[in-house]
Amino acid sequence: MNENNPVLHAMRQELHELRGRYHRQPSDFNRYQLVRHEQRLAQWVPSELLSACSALRALPIHLDAGAALRASLEPRAALEGAQGFVLSVVGNLSQAAFACPGLDEPTVLQGELEIITLQGTLSPEGVHLHLSFSDPGCQVWGGHLEHGSLVLKGADLLVGLLDQTAPAPEPAASMPEARVRVALAEGCAWSRRTERLLQGLGIPYDVVAAAGPLPQIQIDGQWIGGYNELTALHNRGSLQGLRHG
Repeated sequence: MNENNPVLHAMRQELHELRGRYHRQPSDFNRYQLVRHEQRLAQWVPSELLSACSALRALPIHLDAGAALRASLEPRAALEGAQGFVLSVVGNLSQAAFACPGLDEPTVLQGELEIITLQGTLSPEGVHLHLSFSDPGCQVWGGHLEHGSLVLKGADLLVGLLDQTAPAPEPAASMPEARVRVALAEGCAWSRRTERLLQGLGIPYDVVAAAGPLPQIQIDGQWIGGYNELTALHNRGSLQGLRHG
């Protein structure tokens, strides 16, 4: 991995800041933020992607009052044709929708909510973002960003995009099929939790259609069951070999 890569440098700097914040205030939320960032630094960014990047291109984004936060960010990477990270954010929300660990449905709060952090990744396939914010009583909330978070007065974000300079693959070369396939149900809490678990572990997967109760997960051609069975495999460490293909 290129030690001088600007993305790696920015992530390590953020890790240093999160560690300092946790030592000053060892709350459960600060520990969660620290652990998630350590996982992202260690697992999310493929070394071959970093080595193929010549520079980090900064993309400033301004969102006006009433803009939907997640829906505004989802098409950006596809339009730019690049992957990237949210580097910084300043702004506030009138409504925040976020998924807390262990809850089936998103939590929705309204009021004058000040954004503290927005961390995560953007790609042409979608976004994976974590939001933290403060309510008028200075209580901090946070979790996985869901649809329904609305900008109050305005928000300014800085996104870092990874411009690749590696040669394009030969036409005959094709990406290997994902070893994991999932059948999901629209609006199903267990389906959302399945996707979040796979995304959090960095496991590639394809979405397929299947009959019967959903979600259903297939690994190496074998249907293993639903979310509970997937979680059991994770707890036994049996999913490690599926990361990044």
